[in-house]
Amino acid sequence: MTGANGNLGSATLAALRVGGAAATGGSRTPGEGTRHLDFDDRTSLDLTGVSTLVLISAGYAEDDQVVGRHTALVDAAVRDGVDHVVYTSVTTAGDHLGFAPAHRATERLVRASGLPWTILRNGLYAELFGGLLMWADDGVESPFGNGALAAVAREDLAHAAAAVAANPARHRERVYDLVGTPITAGQVADRLGVPHRTIGLGSTGAGSSTRRQDSCRSSRPCSCRSPRASGTGSWTAPLPTSRNFSAARSAIHWPRPSRRLPPHGRKQASSGSGRRLA
Repeated sequence: MTGANGNLGSATLAALRVGGAAATGGSRTPGEGTRHLDFDDRTSLDLTGVSTLVLISAGYAEDDQVVGRHTALVDAAVRDGVDHVVYTSVTTAGDHLGFAPAHRATERLVRASGLPWTILRNGLYAELFGGLLMWADDGVESPFGNGALAAVAREDLAHAAAAVAANPARHRERVYDLVGTPITAGQVADRLGVPHRTIGLGSTGAGSSTRRQDSCRSSRPCSCRSPRASGTGSWTAPLPTSRNFSAARSAIHWPRPSRRLPPHGRKQASSGSGRRLA
């Protein structure tokens, strides 16, 4: 699995190992239990003996650079006899987002490779949603108003990727939209037992994250508004809501109120087992 030191990659790798899979992580800065794999160093792209490749995006860069990196890895997968490629993309409803074109180009690349494939179109992270909320006095402030985001906890996406990668034949040539039940900032505040106040985007101080969210204020269907999938051959898979609230809560900007916050239950997810993966 690529991106093993990233948030999604490390969580997916952990879920695979808990499920009993012989999983190996790759990273340009490998640590314990991972190996060197650098998209920009073709000599490091050795996938010999790998049955299933979980391709997590190469990160933020110009589209042609991202697609070039992904092309190099898919070419290596074909060369080294990988049996199946699982690619983590962006939700169908996010086509208007600035980083979507590179994802869609990679999807086409994976489909055209001749290898069996599965595409996971991930919704926007609940942690991103929470990161644009701020504690203020005894309540929560946000620029969202009554707008709802079909956010999904990164942990749930990791469990979904692990479940697919552990038994890829069941998911061959399928596209899954992995999204959450739409939530609002007001609902997060209600869960916390505090009031919510709407502020302007210029008041958030969230830097690039704020600008990225502002670009998402489109009249087109968006994962910020709806979890519905579009397109032939696509399945919508709503993921558990409880972790979405917990993930959003944990990402809210500090300082937090002095009051004790209510705990939230956590549902366990299983990932399957048994293959050698990377």
